[in-house]
Amino acid sequence: MNRWYFWVLAPVFLVTAISLPLLAEPPSWLAKLVIYAFSGLLLVATLGLASPLRFHWAFRIVAAAIFLTYSAYATFEFLACLRGKSFGMATPTSESNLRNALLGLFMFGIPSLFYSLKRRSKSTLDTLSEEEYFSEED
Repeated sequence: MNRWYFWVLAPVFLVTAISLPLLAEPPSWLAKLVIYAFSGLLLVATLGLASPLRFHWAFRIVAAAIFLTYSAYATFEFLACLRGKSFGMATPTSESNLRNALLGLFMFGIPSLFYSLKRRSKSTLDTLSEEEYFSEED
């Protein structure tokens, strides 16, 4: 993997991971948990970018978190749909609804699940994570 990814993304990830818990005042313990989990994932992703061969598990953890997040989003929207919320067929994509949750699950969540289980997602991510493209010297 080209070191350019590390040198461009790592400073942004680290500054965000450190400053997010300091800047945000969460209203509940659940919101605080989400903020710390997101900061932790940014730190894990930075490890993966720093040394993809040594920390090969880091990207798999981030991929699993993406799948779990989209699964939870789809589940909550499904439950809201059962209580009478609209499916969201004629709503903009910026609104939170079951249609957008399912689109996100199929576009991002399912490939992330495949990547976290097999280290292959059948997407363009596979070309970036090929062993032959990893180079510790770059």
